Amino acid sequence: MRGTTAAIAGPSIAGLCIATVGLPLTFAADAGTYALSLLALSAIRSMPPAADARPAGLSSILEGLAYARSRPELIGTYAVDIAAMTFAMPMAVFPALADRWGGSAAVGYLYSAMSVGGLLVTLSSGWTAKVQWQGAAVILAAAGWGLAIVALGFARSLPVAVACLALAGAADMVSALFRMTIWNETIPSKLRGRMAGIEQLSYMTGPLLGNARAGFAAERYGLGRSIAWGGLICVLGVGACAASLPKFWRYRRPATGESARAEIDSATD
Repeated sequence: MRGTTAAIAGPSIAGLCIATVGLPLTFAADAGTYALSLLALSAIRSMPPAADARPAGLSSILEGLAYARSRPELIGTYAVDIAAMTFAMPMAVFPALADRWGGSAAVGYLYSAMSVGGLLVTLSSGWTAKVQWQGAAVILAAAGWGLAIVALGFARSLPVAVACLALAGAADMVSALFRMTIWNETIPSKLRGRMAGIEQLSYMTGPLLGNARAGFAAERYGLGRSIAWGGLICVLGVGACAASLPKFWRYRRPATGESARAEIDSATD
């Protein structure tokens, strides 16, 4: 909720500031608030390592990779997320889209729209606790993200584009909720740091590659085709992940206490 609320308010305020006071003052205000976040960061104390933690190094990284390879459902969460972001991330072309529908005042709405959908899912996420087929939920939600991006490619007005992005953000949040649930319920505590590192690789590389793809494709084939084709390739890529990782598609939530027993067994190996 904190992240999605900030992602809605920040771009909206920035768009209004750009349209009223201009870029220099807007960037100055952004730098000032960023400085406040750095002050908050400096006040955070370091967390001591666990008593049985192995020293960080190449061997610990290899241990984490070996564990990930042994868990098809974990590989599936990473692969689906990378496919969804690499092929269907449209944020790089938002300024070009906004230029069609009102200029700088429209940019904030486009950047905030996905977070609106994500916030609505977060506020109503109680139903996710009843879903047992979590692997299928991740795959279907990621495919829904891709389909919403396809629809965005055909949008001809700002309200329609915002609605498509809100649907995309909602689908992405559903996928994220189930991915995080799989991680938190099944990864042993002693390996969570290493798995979080692999998770960050997908978070960092997918959107960056996706924005680069969107920009290059838009320059060559046009905005609409860049967005729609990216969404379609995303759906196909997610389908390929499901076909190549059948255990991920069939993954069910562990029974009560099963994940805790698995963690105890792993810790005593």
